[in-house]
Amino acid sequence: MVADAFSLHGTWDAINPIGNRVLAHTNLTEIKQALDLLWRNSVDPKKVNLGLGFYGRSFQLSDPGCWQPGCQFLGGASPGPCSANSGTLSYREITEIISQNQLTPYYDKTNAAKYIVWNKDQWVSYDDEDTFKQKIEFANNLGLGGLLIWSIDQDTADLQALSSVLAPKALNVFAAKSDDQSYWKDATAQDCYVTGCGGSCNPGFMSVTKQPCGNAKFLTRHSTEADSSLCCPISSVPDASKCTWRGEASECNGQCHPGEVTLQLNRWGSGKYCEHGNKAYCCEVPEAKNTGCYWTGSGGKCNSGDEAKASQVPILLPIHLDT
Repeated sequence: MVADAFSLHGTWDAINPIGNRVLAHTNLTEIKQALDLLWRNSVDPKKVNLGLGFYGRSFQLSDPGCWQPGCQFLGGASPGPCSANSGTLSYREITEIISQNQLTPYYDKTNAAKYIVWNKDQWVSYDDEDTFKQKIEFANNLGLGGLLIWSIDQDTADLQALSSVLAPKALNVFAAKSDDQSYWKDATAQDCYVTGCGGSCNPGFMSVTKQPCGNAKFLTRHSTEADSSLCCPISSVPDASKCTWRGEASECNGQCHPGEVTLQLNRWGSGKYCEHGNKAYCCEVPEAKNTGCYWTGSGGKCNSGDEAKASQVPILLPIHLDT
């Protein structure tokens, strides 16, 4: 069973007894009251999961001078550029509004809710690191079965909301677990990708490394564009401290060492431009998955006692290469 801790209020309140009043849609006091109905009917808390929302419910205030919870609204706030729906804003859109308008959110600690006001009459309530923590502590104290998130695609490119839910553990801690489950050598090389110049990782992916992007200027040989990112699924992201670029400019022929896997080939890599060939971004294979295979140099032979399994040039990732 999922008890959603979001969308408790919205523009629909205008046609019910609550009336057209701006109220936080993730109010912890109301969540407690709602769950009490379950406990009075002897529902096992372990069978209940708490739903957390990566979005906010937004309103247009009737009077810009009255902006606190309980003030009246005219309708939904202006649609966000991505969600494109009056009355809701994704977590990503809310963080952009805060940054663009240099806002300091209001923190209703009693009810574990945040809200902001901008452009005089725009109002939205939402959860962030502080309020997620309060709700998770509440769920743990009750002994609830777990959490549900709605939804990961509304998070920021660097997964701020998800990181807040997982805190104090970092995302890479969960990625490290995937090494033990023999995940990433099988999955990551297929699922990682390189963004376009200046691009960011999609929700559900993390940036492992960045590199210059685009063509090299004629004289300086510097990049002409914003950096691109190598993005890998958060469930199987490699430890960047165990990865490195191999191959030296200007004549590059990057080759990963034994016990490493190639995650991308790129002319820029760690900085200097390859006039010919590519640098290779190489990550150590988890010990449990290290097959001991390796590539020889061009025209090279296997070491004594080893058997050749392939003679092609290894291209492990079907991803875009900067030129």
